[in-house]
Amino acid sequence: MCGIICYASNQEKKTSIKKKLQVMQKTQFHRGPDSQKIYTLQNKNYSIGIGFQRLSIIDLNTRSDQPIITEDKRY
Repeated sequence: MCGIICYASNQEKKTSIKKKLQVMQKTQFHRGPDSQKIYTLQNKNYSIGIGFQRLSIIDLNTRSDQPIITEDKRY
């Protein structure tokens, strides 16, 4: 079972959010030790980050890592 985490703030910087997501991710290691990633985004109004832990049971290919991104990486 995979685990997904998210954090958003209108006052914190991207680096601060990444550190918080890393701490949150450690608490979910049991949800999926096979793959993990963190994505962060910051603009002038807010910072947001999403992370996941993946447990590969059936599909072992990395193309199934979350979050799924379009080929042009726009979405």
